[in-house]
Amino acid sequence: MLGTLETHLDLGCDVQRTAASLHLHRTTVYYRLGRIAGVLGADLRDGLTRSHLHLALKARRISRQLIGHRISLSVETSGFSPGEETRHSAAYRTHARCLADRAVPCDAWRRS
Repeated sequence: MLGTLETHLDLGCDVQRTAASLHLHRTTVYYRLGRIAGVLGADLRDGLTRSHLHLALKARRISRQLIGHRISLSVETSGFSPGEETRHSAAYRTHARCLADRAVPCDAWRRS
């Protein structure tokens, strides 16, 4: 649903273009947008709400890209043996998911 919303906002809230981009029927896009609005409790017709959502989605995407970049750098420069690298990179990925999903640090990386 986040992909649908981000694509819709990227394309200027044009349902036809959103449907074509996602290879969906336009009624499916309307259905998904209705569900998204219901879950968020937001009016997607409001310009300010759309701006805030678009900014939040872009920040989420950038955050995930930066976390992924840090993970790959830390594994490449860690000097761990192959077995250790796998164990540690798995812990970093778990930690990255916690940060990206909840924006709250977790203790997953400490357990490895």
